[in-house]
Amino acid sequence: MKSDIKADACKLFTNQSLIASAGNSGHGHHYNPKQKRHARVVNMLPYTFFPLRLLLIPYQIISGLVNLVTVVSNMIYLFPTLLYAQYTFKPKPLEQLRLGAEYYRAPGEFDHRTPCPGLNALANHGVIPHDGKKVSPVELYHALRDYYSANFPSCWALLSGALQSSWDGRTIDLGALCRHNLIEHDASLTRPDSGFGDQRKADPALLKKFISCSKDGKYLTIDDIGRYRVERVRHSKEINPTYSLDLPHRILSYGEPTLLLDVFGDGKKVSTHIVESFMAEERFPNGYVPKLLRTNKPGESLSLLGSWSKAFAVSVAMAKAEKEMAGEEFKTTAITKATEKVLAAADNVPRKVGNRTQQLYEKLDPVCDGLSGEKDL
Repeated sequence: MKSDIKADACKLFTNQSLIASAGNSGHGHHYNPKQKRHARVVNMLPYTFFPLRLLLIPYQIISGLVNLVTVVSNMIYLFPTLLYAQYTFKPKPLEQLRLGAEYYRAPGEFDHRTPCPGLNALANHGVIPHDGKKVSPVELYHALRDYYSANFPSCWALLSGALQSSWDGRTIDLGALCRHNLIEHDASLTRPDSGFGDQRKADPALLKKFISCSKDGKYLTIDDIGRYRVERVRHSKEINPTYSLDLPHRILSYGEPTLLLDVFGDGKKVSTHIVESFMAEERFPNGYVPKLLRTNKPGESLSLLGSWSKAFAVSVAMAKAEKEMAGEEFKTTAITKATEKVLAAADNVPRKVGNRTQQLYEKLDPVCDGLSGEKDL
């Protein structure tokens, strides 16, 4: 009985101490020496704790530098292999490409897939190994050139990043690319965040939202994509307590939708029907013809400079959408206009060089044929 009375008295004393400390007009965490330690901690405001997150800043900087050095070293290591891949590359005519529905086979339970629908489509159509394992950089280089009209620098950058996941330094497993913050990142267009679903395939709800952001319901434009990116980032921040999107992955997220615009569209817009079938089933759309085969101009290949130009346009569209959502007026600065012009001019460089080279080859072919004929005589 005495022990119960003593316990009740202790509880009453503790409660009175809590009330007194809460009502203090000081800094909100009055120290009471008779108060239990856990009770004092409860009354302390968040800013009285040491911000442990500050300790992660040096680690994040070092980690970013290590990743940068790794990518650069991979680019150097991979360069001779890609030179060989370019030397052995022979463009396939349209009739030899595995684009039809008869080549498509959905992935099985043990097949490897990535957060990138473009790579998954190559595996689903049997262009690269269907199981997604032990993919050679040379065969992936040839596939990117044939099916997506990617030029040498684009393939070099993509394969150098993918090689970070390689176990042996010589082949790539698609499943290894699912590692968080390698190419997979939070606030993806149609993939759920890490820990919120399967990043290997599109989330139906996110895909539906992405398609519905089209203003006319027929085409997705850069402005549509920019507005959706803003909404997607906000949604991810709300539901994901561990949300993170560092600068490299933020730039990557700007560039990803531009591939849809360049590969399946005209560079400014792309059909919602094509996007839906490609992203949902990860197959080549009916009637799809790679860009180089459509235009027959080497300068129209998928280039890094072109991707950067459109990625910048997406970032500007996002800034515009944020202002509109806040009810404010968006004003394009002189720096933004100058950057757009520089990137647009840079995008034209590989196009002009490629087309001029093709014209030179066409002029030299008859000359070479004549010389070879005279030599035969």
